[in-house]
Amino acid sequence: MPVLGIEINDAAITGVGEAGVVFSEPGYAFVDGTRSLFGVEALATARLNPRQVNNRYWRELSESALPGSSSQYETFADLAQSQLERLWSACADDLTEVLFAVPGYWASEQLGLLLGITEELGIPARGLVNCAVAATRRHYPERELFHIEGSLHEIGLTRMSQDGAAGLAERHAVKGLGIESLERACAEFFSRRFIDCSRFDPLHEAKTEQLIYDKLHDWLAQLKRHDELELSVASDGYDFRAKVEARELGDYQRKAVEPLVQKLRSLLAGQPCALQVNARLGAFAGVIEALFELPNCDVFVLEAGAAARGVLQRHQRLPSGDAGIRLTTALPWDQPPVGLSPAERSGDTGKTPTHILHQGKAYRLGPEPFSIGSELAGGAYGIALGGPNSGISRRHCTVQVEQSRLLVHDHSRYGTFLNGHRIEGSAVLQQGDVLSVGQPEETLQLIAEVVGNGA
Repeated sequence: MPVLGIEINDAAITGVGEAGVVFSEPGYAFVDGTRSLFGVEALATARLNPRQVNNRYWRELSESALPGSSSQYETFADLAQSQLERLWSACADDLTEVLFAVPGYWASEQLGLLLGITEELGIPARGLVNCAVAATRRHYPERELFHIEGSLHEIGLTRMSQDGAAGLAERHAVKGLGIESLERACAEFFSRRFIDCSRFDPLHEAKTEQLIYDKLHDWLAQLKRHDELELSVASDGYDFRAKVEARELGDYQRKAVEPLVQKLRSLLAGQPCALQVNARLGAFAGVIEALFELPNCDVFVLEAGAAARGVLQRHQRLPSGDAGIRLTTALPWDQPPVGLSPAERSGDTGKTPTHILHQGKAYRLGPEPFSIGSELAGGAYGIALGGPNSGISRRHCTVQVEQSRLLVHDHSRYGTFLNGHRIEGSAVLQQGDVLSVGQPEETLQLIAEVVGNGA
């Protein structure tokens, strides 16, 4: 009985059959009134015709009117249906069941709309499974498990329950950070290297900007295999070249994913943890390296289309469709469990900062709030920084140990920055972090005591 698993992720809509990947393309649509393109073809014109390209119709799947709708496509659902119809028509022969792995951010209305679209297209839908559940095929004993899903416009963090099966516990999201923003950061990095090497700015014109995006994922893949790579872009009869080091790109991207790292720190409670990352997100330099720096965490990059593969391989374990199609939020594992890493077996959980360093002086941290601001209240422990026009509030932020973790709390009008990114309310601190406040900025580094009083 031929079965197809389809993973709905706007960064890569992927279909997997018994023989492997059947299709995989991004959720992009180009419509100019006379013609329409989808997937890779639409992506190839996104920088040339930005007003005619839409990449939000899967995320915002609804019957709401499209901005600048045409007579052919009036709603987000129209675009989604047209793309799914194209993909389905290329592989429909002899398929008797289709199982969908669907995004965790979809509401019941969007699930119903997808089923309505499949019915209209004649797609034999037999099940809906949450993407994180579908992708989780192994048990991680003695560890908390998080599934990290990169889509175009956000990164989803799903804490998984492991009570006899892969299930959902809670979902969080890092909004504004997704595959689209990481691609933009990479394009900016590559462009700067061209400027440094030849004064040629490929982002200055749409046609050369499109060339950068066309080559981007191939360059990323090569930099995974090589320490250095020579890039080339042809424009107006000239061949421009630039050299890029994988280490430099990784350092640049690690800064871009700092909001993801901060969110994970707030969710992790110091216990051993496993992080499984979808392939599209894991392809970016620096992302996995940043996650590996989280204490007591193992990181596992899943294969492309992992959710589609997971729902395909376990389709016989889905609930019976006698009562209609419902969203499945728990499935048994079908692969062997994953053992503990050497670090986890030894109990090495990494170092929590013990001091904050400013201008060569180290201040011990503990349960008493360490205050940072332009003024210190009587008897307060901390340091006074800046002047009246420095962008530092009187009580700007505080740092203290809470439940065995070191946290910074922002109380200011101007913002407190952790490793270059503004925190939202509070954040968990680790050894080597840098806090910055004010303008021009004052920086404070978090350090850990090594031996005795040798901070």
